[in-house]
Amino acid sequence: MIVIGIAIIQLTNPDESLAIIITLITSSFMLIGLSIGFGPLLYKYPIRTLGLVSPPKRISALLLWPIVALFASFCFLALYMPLLSMLNIETPEPVPFNTNLPTIALVIIGLLVILVGPLAEELFFRGFIFPTITKRFGLALGAIGNSLVFALFHIDPVLFLPTFVAGLILTFLYIKTHSLAGSFIAHGAQNCIAFIGAITASDLNPTATLCSHMLY
Repeated sequence: MIVIGIAIIQLTNPDESLAIIITLITSSFMLIGLSIGFGPLLYKYPIRTLGLVSPPKRISALLLWPIVALFASFCFLALYMPLLSMLNIETPEPVPFNTNLPTIALVIIGLLVILVGPLAEELFFRGFIFPTITKRFGLALGAIGNSLVFALFHIDPVLFLPTFVAGLILTFLYIKTHSLAGSFIAHGAQNCIAFIGAITASDLNPTATLCSHMLY
């Protein structure tokens, strides 16, 4: 997925909305295809084994844990900034984003980043990878291994630790709710904040700047 995304951007102008949209669609649907193809289709499992089950019926129960997860993720980011300074690691610059793209392109990219991308990654990491590792190595190693793969997947050394922690939080959320609904809401909300941060990056403080990189 990463190789295809890089190839598309290299072969086109990265400022063009079409290149961004193709990359997001390609990566998302590859993850969805892998999750379904190597899970339910290959082993004849019902689709609900990927976590596609009904969420808690109470709205308060459905939203409470994603809010807690999002808060925990941002708290860790706030603590991570001083750690970077202590280790003399340069703080990432704001994510550059071409806000001169057509409005319809920004809307499509936003929908892909906030809805389609999180759904694809939750299906793959929480619905497919996590149960696979857990079945063989147990719950604790399943959560750690899943989060490790999640962090490596995003190939950003500076953000490896917060991405790993975010993976743990999302995995906990999946375990707590027994459904991808909770982790999908938290994941989508995080990406929404990061997407807005990327668009307004020049006005961000250091912690918010780091958040603009956290497009999971």
